[in-house]
Amino acid sequence: SYTTLVLSLITGHKNATIESLDSALTIAAHAQQLSDSFSKIQSEVQTEEIDLSPLLTELIKLEPEFNRLATHLPNCTLCTKIVKPKKLTQISALLSQTTTLSTVASHFTTGEHRYLILLQNSDELRATGGFAGSYAIATITNGKLQPFVIEDIYDADGQFTGHIPAPAGVNEYLSSDQGMRLPDANWDPNFPTSAKQLLQFFSFGDRGEFEGVIAITDNYFEELLTAMEPIWLPDYQLTVTPDNLTDVLRSDRSEFFAGSIQKKHLLEQFQNQLLIQLSTIDVEDAVLITLSHLHQKNILLYSRSEELQNIITT
Repeated sequence: SYTTLVLSLITGHKNATIESLDSALTIAAHAQQLSDSFSKIQSEVQTEEIDLSPLLTELIKLEPEFNRLATHLPNCTLCTKIVKPKKLTQISALLSQTTTLSTVASHFTTGEHRYLILLQNSDELRATGGFAGSYAIATITNGKLQPFVIEDIYDADGQFTGHIPAPAGVNEYLSSDQGMRLPDANWDPNFPTSAKQLLQFFSFGDRGEFEGVIAITDNYFEELLTAMEPIWLPDYQLTVTPDNLTDVLRSDRSEFFAGSIQKKHLLEQFQNQLLIQLSTIDVEDAVLITLSHLHQKNILLYSRSEELQNIITT
């Protein structure tokens, strides 16, 4: 701004306090637009598609200010006096993550992007967080999120007719002499390796190509449920809470057969009721819970886009 420019010229260099305050005020001025964008997304969660474009555009606009604030905040003397040290550390940590928002937002603004979302049950451990009993397909087309498609992992596994040698551990205890199968493809603790293995299976089936994989354990959904009302599933006369989530959504695999629609129906109804609840949840609570589980590795990300994968790994 003009004031910042004048004061910087007077002092002979950029003043960290002035730069920080100016950036904070600029971001605050856009807070209402960001809030409106989030509210619009919440109002559309039950519609055919969710338009993410307004939010993505705002994040692109604010990226220079996030960068500027991240640069000068550590040397802002006034900030240390008006903000508690712990809070200041939290803000700095958050800013270190938001500086890449513009790149991510720009990526999803145009074109089609399909991501495989692996839903993992932590009660049955696997290296990436849990047994992947189900998955969802998320598609963003020109900044608009299409309706999720939810499937049982065994349905997709039934489309694979080839043979992939099973690694040690899987070969002895899980393969039943069938080699590596899709339900156990998240065996490697290095998530990009497991993600590539998963994508290989899907490329052999009829599910199309994916740009990346997102693995989410049930721990995330359990905490998300604590921020909303219990979810009622009318067709099953069940109420889903954080305490019984995994029991309700876990299928008896010994009775499952490829092509069955029972689990798919259960998952779709849970998704529909969850979306209704998400339209009323406090956005700040949802964001903080998501960031926390990203930090805990209960949400893992992999992208075939080199630009996005570089962001994920840094």
